[in-house]
Amino acid sequence: MEAGALRVGILEDQQIVLDSLVVLFESSGVQVVARSGRVDDFLASLRQQPAEVAIVDLRLEHPDGQQVFDGRRAVELLHDFHPQVRSLVLSASRDPAQVEQCLRAGAAGYL
Repeated sequence: MEAGALRVGILEDQQIVLDSLVVLFESSGVQVVARSGRVDDFLASLRQQPAEVAIVDLRLEHPDGQQVFDGRRAVELLHDFHPQVRSLVLSASRDPAQVEQCLRAGAAGYL
């Protein structure tokens, strides 16, 4: 990685999507400093390796498949505990109300 490269964290529960995003970013010169499918692990990683941008999946499933974590809550936690990190929500949903809720939670953008 080159000095001064953009530092990104990725919170995504689907391993193939996570791996693909890591390859995409790193091949473009972006430094991926945190990656996880679990919110608690992701936030802990950011304490160790600060990021400038966080890509946050809107719908995160727990490995047991029984529990779903709302990515908006992850955005709120990022906004509260890592205010310097700009969060971008990643979702297939184009529901305007959902976009607005994410932006109100502190997201800088919605992809």
